[in-house]
Amino acid sequence: MQYAPINPSDLNYIHGTYSSALEGVIWNNGHDTPTFDPGRATPCPQPPYTLGGEGVGIVQATGSGLMAKRLMGKRVAFHCMRV
Repeated sequence: MQYAPINPSDLNYIHGTYSSALEGVIWNNGHDTPTFDPGRATPCPQPPYTLGGEGVGIVQATGSGLMAKRLMGKRVAFHCMRV
């Protein structure tokens, strides 16, 4: 990993304010529950968790497949969705 940003959501994780930050986003229009997760089926993260889900780096090891081997030594960018 060469570079990784610090996103506002990462700061919310650190401060323990992720749930309240979700409730304040503009598309929720003051609803008590986020409109994209009305049943609160997706729990807000609890420590311990890993911050950051995107970055840039140089591939140092690969699997044995042809496409994997072609990435060796190449600069790549990635984005991981938190689950």
